[in-house]
Amino acid sequence: MDPKKSRTELTRNNADARGRIRKYQARQDRYRRIKKKKNDDFLAREIDISDYIISPEGYESIVFSLYFLIVPYLVGLTVVFFYVADADFKTFQMIDFTTLFVVWMIGYEVIAAIILFFIFIAFLRSLARSSA
Repeated sequence: MDPKKSRTELTRNNADARGRIRKYQARQDRYRRIKKKKNDDFLAREIDISDYIISPEGYESIVFSLYFLIVPYLVGLTVVFFYVADADFKTFQMIDFTTLFVVWMIGYEVIAAIILFFIFIAFLRSLARSSA
């Protein structure tokens, strides 16, 4: 520190530094608000499917293909058991399952309806968060 500088000059320099800091903080706050606003947009969210479906690293395509084939069929069998056969195992055994694709399509539609329902619920929650 230079002893020749007057006290008023040091005060002026400190005030300039504080002003620059405040401008920087205001810019950062503005940037954070814009970034938060972009992240709050429901349609702009990025979704990683591996967060919701269990699969080993490197084998995702195989596991997703198996899930795509097996899960709708099992859900279709469940729907047929409860709604067509009225949860009676003897009636369920009498049903002809040669039309595997029809059973798979029933399960696929049920799963699609459930997924759409959860997407709608997530959208409503997003609206509630953004308006609060």
